[in-house]
Amino acid sequence: MTVNDPLDRDPVIRASRRAVTQQLRDSTSLLEEVLGGLAVPPVAGSGRQRLLEWCNDLPARTDAEARYRDAAATILIQGTENVAHLLMSTGDHARSLETTLLDGRAPRASVITLVRGCLEAALQVCFLMDSNVPPPATMLRAYAFQLASAEGNETIAASFASALRSTERLEQTREAVDGIHQWLDDAGFERKADSRNPRRTTNVGYGGKRVSLEFDVTAATNRYMPHAEYLYGVLSGAAHSRGWFISSIYDSRDTSEVTPLPELIQAAALSSLTIADPIIKTLGEHFGFPIETRLKATHARRHMLVRISRAQRGDLVVDYRAFHDPKQVQPHIAAGLQRPN
Repeated sequence: MTVNDPLDRDPVIRASRRAVTQQLRDSTSLLEEVLGGLAVPPVAGSGRQRLLEWCNDLPARTDAEARYRDAAATILIQGTENVAHLLMSTGDHARSLETTLLDGRAPRASVITLVRGCLEAALQVCFLMDSNVPPPATMLRAYAFQLASAEGNETIAASFASALRSTERLEQTREAVDGIHQWLDDAGFERKADSRNPRRTTNVGYGGKRVSLEFDVTAATNRYMPHAEYLYGVLSGAAHSRGWFISSIYDSRDTSEVTPLPELIQAAALSSLTIADPIIKTLGEHFGFPIETRLKATHARRHMLVRISRAQRGDLVVDYRAFHDPKQVQPHIAAGLQRPN
């Protein structure tokens, strides 16, 4: 925050900044706990323990069973690293959000775009570490993520090949992807090739279970953020500079109503709290960490932000347990940013 920052005079902006800073502090602490937890034995009853026990108990009586067991173990190890990278990405976006909010200017589209960056990484963390799905499904999800990354590298390498007038990088990438495909086949996995491009995979499977390589953001949002199913679409309006979104946050001759800056910043802060909840739950269940204190702290910030809003809509505030009840219908915390009819 800059000296004599005029934005800090607004109570909603000041409270929003404080909420983001406090949540970032707690999220950093959680990330440190997660990374530390990887170096110690799993907690009894945790999702991580169930996953490791499942992998260790896989039979290896035949060569085919041994190949599958080794592949599953390799995939899960790599999957943990992928999740760590996603968490780092989430934290990076969150720190940038805090910096943007505190720099003394009047940010608009940028804060919403940064929240969307947090959201997409967070949803993938929840999808990859969901302790409520069977271990074989968790392993397949991890493999789909890894294969999509490898095949995505080939797509990017192909786009650079003509610009660089060299196919060396493309050939190396194709060789790597071919090796992964062969490894998948040798381990007994099923790979469904894209009918339009056989080098691309649409989904992977094993034992009758299949997972798509294309991450379904809508389905993930509905599962892990059931009270905020609108959030991804709204935040994407900023990330892609959609006309319906930017016309609601910037002045112009034809704009009849522009979202006030305090409301915009409050929406960004509240959205970041909404994103924090499922990450806390997912990581807590997977690693066996206590989560109630963290969820209560996040909800206390949400409670404070709604009560301090200019509308003084105290009726929108519900208690901690009611908020996390999936049967309850919650108000849209970013309703002021929704696409007009």
